[in-house]
Amino acid sequence: VILMPAAPAEQAALLAAIVADPADDTVRLAYADWLQEHGDEEQAQFVRDSIRHAKMKGDTPKRRKLGKELRILEM
Repeated sequence: VILMPAAPAEQAALLAAIVADPADDTVRLAYADWLQEHGDEEQAQFVRDSIRHAKMKGDTPKRRKLGKELRILEM
């Protein structure tokens, strides 16, 4: 069992808001901003890119490339 440190109250509130309304990109973007402000640039960019990827339409080379990059980051 890996124990993670407790999330700060602001982070916990943002995560709760994401769970409460997963279709609301505004809250996820606010969380990405919070991550960036707290030194987690890579995770912030992952959140932003995930939102951008979900909004892309069709099977385009740009969408496939971003999807591949996201899968690599998930590992």
